[in-house]
Amino acid sequence: MKQAGLMMFCGKKPPHFSALIAECQSRVRSILGDDFLLYGMDQVHATLVSLEEVHSSSRMNLNFERYRGQQRRMNFQSLLDFILLKSGFPFQVQIGGFRNEDYTFMSQGQRPYERSFSVRRDKVVVMGWPVHQEPSKPSRAGAFGLSRRENIYPNTLEEIRRSLEAFNVLHTYHQRDTDIDNDFYFRIGLAPYLSPVDPRRDQVEQDMRQFLSNRQPIILDVALADLYVVSFEDNKMLPSSIQTWPINSTQVTPDFISHIYRDIS
Repeated sequence: MKQAGLMMFCGKKPPHFSALIAECQSRVRSILGDDFLLYGMDQVHATLVSLEEVHSSSRMNLNFERYRGQQRRMNFQSLLDFILLKSGFPFQVQIGGFRNEDYTFMSQGQRPYERSFSVRRDKVVVMGWPVHQEPSKPSRAGAFGLSRRENIYPNTLEEIRRSLEAFNVLHTYHQRDTDIDNDFYFRIGLAPYLSPVDPRRDQVEQDMRQFLSNRQPIILDVALADLYVVSFEDNKMLPSSIQTWPINSTQVTPDFISHIYRDIS
């Protein structure tokens, strides 16, 4: 069955983002070797929200049924109106440069340093967070020109994802009403053959967290033009199973999204 989602930076990416992805993949590969199956550059993406549908239903949101036990029909017209006219786009994301110390926010109860890189089961994941820079203040940041005092980390992604519940779309990581997910996360590959007790798992996480912390951070501009409706058949996002359409394309209508689940292109 085909499913759908809203995802950022499918396909071509800004050069500094591509360079960071390639750096991370090379470093992970140097530790995990052939046990790391890296994604192609076009395959790497950041998920905004899943639009998965209950099998054989009519636009019933899978996450609302799975996590809340509710039958909720997704309202694609209102969702598109909100995304195109009222959401928090554009915004900026900081990736890298998070030291192993307290910040003004946490992610799943952990410091951003710890969450900046992880191997989750078979998924190799890098994270960043929305940031609002204040360039008018004099820099006191040291090496990177970025200071926790001179940057505000707003809940932009959390607020967008939470707002979509009004259109009967539940974010995968909002399983409970109190859950918060402001993470800009993207897979750079898979490690399906890496044992949970393999010491390289801890090794690569420690190495990559230090690497990202010490690396010059990038500030990524995220605009509506970087958001896509994506059709996929496999959660591993194999290139052969996905199709993408820019969210602001005239082709993307409520009926168009509804047809994705029916294998109509």
